[in-house]
Amino acid sequence: MPAKVLPTYSFAKDDPTSVAFQMFPLKPRKKKPPFRPHRHNFYELFFFVEGGGEHILDFQPIEILDRSLHFVAPGQVHLVQRALGSHGSAILFSRDFFHFDLADKNFLKNLPFWEHTSMLQIEEAYLTEFRQLFETMQREYKRKTNMQKGILRAYLQILLQKSQQLFAKQYPDFNASSPHFSPAQVLLKKFESLVEHHFIQLHQVNDYAQLLTVTPNHLNNVVKKLKGKNASEVIYERLVLEIKRLLLQGELSNKEIAFSLSFKDPAYFSRFFKRQTGVSPSVFKQQIYEKYQLWQ
Repeated sequence: MPAKVLPTYSFAKDDPTSVAFQMFPLKPRKKKPPFRPHRHNFYELFFFVEGGGEHILDFQPIEILDRSLHFVAPGQVHLVQRALGSHGSAILFSRDFFHFDLADKNFLKNLPFWEHTSMLQIEEAYLTEFRQLFETMQREYKRKTNMQKGILRAYLQILLQKSQQLFAKQYPDFNASSPHFSPAQVLLKKFESLVEHHFIQLHQVNDYAQLLTVTPNHLNNVVKKLKGKNASEVIYERLVLEIKRLLLQGELSNKEIAFSLSFKDPAYFSRFFKRQTGVSPSVFKQQIYEKYQLWQ
């Protein structure tokens, strides 16, 4: 049977009649609705006061814990399967909304929890502070005043900075937010940024080493030291993630995916994916569709 296309949800761009910001409570439920994987072009933040269940984010299962924050970036495929008693809040916002009058247009992109972890558990001592912040935002969201946008942006920035503070406490060895980078950290950050922007066209370490004006060996040594994996693994992991997303999207054939990601030979594309994952693209697609019941 044909598969359903993976839905992609979006916000309209900011204009005088729309607020690309939504907030709603996550209430306990009597039965589990038939949610399916999806993706969106906005940011999403979940606050679970009481957990239970599982959040699948880019094919990786994350346990929904009590007092936890979950972060979903644009383009990520995710599915929240929370337990019946799980409850909290959810916030959705667009990049345009958040950066409307902010000088630092890279603020969101530089927050470490979008990429380096997708979940933070709030320590008991900070729970009241986070609950009050969410409750204050919820009240402001309901007021619908002409000053609402600016107030919500201010609270949202506080919430994200508080989350960054929590991240720094839980991951003290992660120095991406430090203004004093070592040369190796600077190189890694530039490499990861280049991979995110060019992984569709550039698949080889030599390509990135040339852009960074370093030797491939030096780049590999730095990435291996700081991330515990080779530079090629970083490139391939990002490429495989995109292949999985496109396979689940269901709009393109394997051949079309191969060409869209700059594989000149569809057969090599299939061999590459199987070497990285252990299964062929077609088998992965069948397995993931069966797992999420995406057949019509």
